Amino acid sequence: MIVRFACRYQTDADARGRLPVRVGVAFQFNESLSARDHDPLAAFEDELEAGARLQLGAALTIVITTPTFREFVLHAPSAERIADFHADLRAKHPTMDVQMYAAEDPDWDVYLGLTGA
Repeated sequence: MIVRFACRYQTDADARGRLPVRVGVAFQFNESLSARDHDPLAAFEDELEAGARLQLGAALTIVITTPTFREFVLHAPSAERIADFHADLRAKHPTMDVQMYAAEDPDWDVYLGLTGA
């Protein structure tokens, strides 16, 4: 498993306080990852991050990659437009089974647990 995270949130309690909702966006890979997958995955991540910032006011905080799936963890100020954001992602990427969830996480338990902060 490979985990990347945005370091700034380890010490930025004010930002964490403004983003109490954890949003997970995940999809499984149909086959093992290879070098040819890098560019499409990077483009999806860039699109997800920009869209989440614009539509949800969310920040991308963690990216988890395993041999079988990739999950993006974001933090948002509310769960308001998450269903619409999920529908937009699914419409733009009909060949991907994009899963999404939202959960109250005002203490950023997942982030702080993974980063050890």
